[in-house]
Amino acid sequence: MHIDFFGLTRTTCVSAKLYGLVILDDYTRWTWIKFLIHIDEVFEALQKLYKGIEGEEQKKGKPNNSSDLAENKSYSEGVI
Repeated sequence: MHIDFFGLTRTTCVSAKLYGLVILDDYTRWTWIKFLIHIDEVFEALQKLYKGIEGEEQKKGKPNNSSDLAENKSYSEGVI
């Protein structure tokens, strides 16, 4: 994971955001770019990103109910 923070930019966007946070996952090459109004928003932006990634991993890793578990089990038994 590579994180880069930059700012005070010379030009502002329409919403007056002057700072940028770039997050790059070295393994998957996924990149997230967050534009921020103030430096103090960095921690909150990282926290939201972490919770979002953690939630996606839990969705992929665990079946939602017992019928999903049965489907996954029967599928995995049929694959050689």
